[in-house]
Formats: sequence, structure tokens, C-alpha cells
Amino acid sequence: MKAGNGKNQCKLCLKEAELQKSHVIPDAFLRKIKRSGQALTLKNNHSSHFKRTNLGKDFGAYEYLLCRNCEGLLSKEYEKYSLEFLRGRYKVEDHKGYLIYHGFDFERFYLFALSILWRASIASSPQWQGVTFPEGLIKVIGTCIKSKNLKLSASQSLDNFFKICLVKVTDKESLVRLTIDEMIIPFGRSQGNDVKDGVVYYFMAEGFLFLYYFKVENDIHVAFKERYQGQLRKRSLIKIPKINYDVVEEIHYCLQSIALAVQSD
Repeated sequence: MKAGNGKNQCKLCLKEAELQKSHVIPDAFLRKIKRSGQALTLKNNHSSHFKRTNLGKDFGAYEYLLCRNCEGLLSKEYEKYSLEFLRGRYKVEDHKGYLIYHGFDFERFYLFALSILWRASIASSPQWQGVTFPEGLIKVIGTCIKSKNLKLSASQSLDNFFKICLVKVTDKESLVRLTIDEMIIPFGRSQGNDVKDGVVYYFMAEGFLFLYYFKVENDIHVAFKERYQGQLRKRSLIKIPKINYDVVEEIHYCLQSIALAVQSD
């Protein structure tokens, strides 16, 4: 894909344009760990191998994917609101075992979360190879992001098939030296080998674990009824579970390896 002043097709609007640096994981998520000057790089989600790396000013995976207008759309329409929401811009109630966030805009936040997964699916870097969708599905997701609308038809919506959940990860015993809020775990994948078996993608940033459940159901009513812990729902407030990292299967191995290393220091 061409960089600099070269032109290529924008992956979102499909127009020929000068492409911009597009971060798969939003750059705003990287700023907290940039301040410390270092980060943990994890080999994979079930590995005990990790290393501490120095951060340069260009730290963060980016590719030339989108034109200036589409980059602006993602930033202004989705990222600005969603980052403010996660960082407590609106009222937050802290309860035992869960948080309640007010001011929740379901469609906006859902498309923000989905846009991150979509960017990983169209990126060419080897680190995103595990995030794969059929070309037709990639186009459907892109259309929803561009139109700011989840509707697929009069009776079907994208969120009937992609269930997105949000969990606040905690570290009750403070075993992990770096605070969980300053960690980024890039996309992992679990469950089936293809979309028919059911796939779960996930990544963690600022202490929030994003989980994407995707499964093709023959009966649309089954898809409507399936519910998961922490699932985003069409309400003005959202209940986010607080779960200690050692009981979250998707990230347990990598964070446990860090905790064991800290104990052995």
C-alpha cells in the first residue's frame, strides 16, 4: 500500500485518495503507555514469553488504510465520544463487582469497538493475521461504519450477529507490576476455527477487555436471544462487570506470566 503522497483506494469509502497513517488500535489508547517510555510486548495470548521494549514517538502499529475524510469520521464520530465515555466523562457508579456508566450511546460505542476489529481484519501486518473475515462481511461492516447505522434490513441488525462485550479487568492482589490500565494486549482469538463454529476475538486497553462474539446461526431467533456477560445493549446506561484477571480465560496466561516474573524478581 502506498505511503506518503501516493494514492490508493481508501478501504472505507473506496475512493482514490492520499492515504493517512491508520492505527489499528486507536492512538489515543497508546498515549498513557507512551508517557512511561516502555511497554510489554507479549508473544501471544497463551505464551509465557514477553519482553519490555522502549517506545519511540511512532510506537503503535499503523498502516496506510484510510483517506483523510474517513480517518476524520472515525476520530470525530466514534473515538472522541467513546474515549471520553471510558475515561469517566459521564457519571460512573462504582459498585462491588461492577460499574455503571451513564450517558451510553449504544450505536456509537458499538461501531467504535467494531471499527477496531474491522481495521485489524483489513490490515496486512502479520500481527493481525488471526483476525480474518470473508470479503463480503468486511464490506458489510465497512458500510455500517461509514453510514453510522447498524441496520442490515428492516428486521436484521449487525449487532444480532456480532455480540460485543466489555469487562473491566482488575488486579486485586497487585501482582502485576505495570498497572493493568497501562497495558495493551493486541487481538487474540479463541474457540472455533471459522465463523460457522463461532469465534471470539478480544483485545485489552486501559483496563477494559473488549470481546467480540461472532457465530452464524441457522435460526435468527437463536441469535437474537443469545446473551453474554458484559454485552453492550441498547440502553442509556451500561453495567460493566469487574473481573480479576486470573479468572478471565482470554488474558489469564499472559498476565499470570507477568505476575510470576514479578514475584521472582
